[in-house]
Amino acid sequence: MPFRTRLATRSLPPLPVLLRSHGMRSLVTVPKSVTLPRILLLLLAAATLVACSDLVPAASATAVPTVVAPAAPAPDAAELLTQAFRNIRGSATLKLALQHSGEPFLIATDFGNVAFEQADISFVAPDTLQAVAQVALLGLPVDVDLFARGEQQWYRNALLTGGNWQGGILLQNFNPQQLVASGSGFDRAASALLNLTWQGLVGLEEGQLAHLLRGPARGEEVSALLVNLVQLTGEVQTEVYVDPDTLLPLRFVLTQPELATWEVNVTAVNAAVQLDAPRQAGG
Repeated sequence: MPFRTRLATRSLPPLPVLLRSHGMRSLVTVPKSVTLPRILLLLLAAATLVACSDLVPAASATAVPTVVAPAAPAPDAAELLTQAFRNIRGSATLKLALQHSGEPFLIATDFGNVAFEQADISFVAPDTLQAVAQVALLGLPVDVDLFARGEQQWYRNALLTGGNWQGGILLQNFNPQQLVASGSGFDRAASALLNLTWQGLVGLEEGQLAHLLRGPARGEEVSALLVNLVQLTGEVQTEVYVDPDTLLPLRFVLTQPELATWEVNVTAVNAAVQLDAPRQAGG
């Protein structure tokens, strides 16, 4: 005998009571005489109202941008990219914000493996960098400050070092000077990205327009886009956003398929930078 269901038509409590019992906030009040099928329709309508109220523009910087102007004629992608990297490489100071999303990325340190999450970075040419990084150590969120000048490094953390700078190698084979050195860093990344194609002018936050260049690259070649704080391997999908007026990079997005996305926003170029240097480094 086939199984059949039949909706009961008994009276139910007012909808606000029904929703509160399930931890929901009511948008409408329903008389007690409304039957179950009608309540289901009203629940569907209420859910639709809630969903529509949440339809706001995405605030995430990683939201896919929309091409707003094709620009004619299209710029030469290789020339645009080369000039953008030449400009950023010649900067006296840089401020960047690096953010990671996706699968945990582990970095080997003297304290064991830590999972990188995000960092605010200040770079002063030719060889000085300070970063305030958020990492996960033993599953717990930890803020770690890094100061590097040439091959020397200092780090501090409220618990691990009592909030005091301590000399030691936190990141193996890391030297900020490599970022702008000829043939490495930004130079190497620019050479590896000459196959990127121009996608158009896109709109970023607050009406900022940017040239978007996109294409595949090898992680080993473009880690400078992550300020060499993170070393990637394998193929990554790369996006470079360039200011059409200054021809300076605004953003880099590196995507490791099915693994993680790395986003670097260039927040200031040639602006004053206040470093909190260790005493041993002249602070």
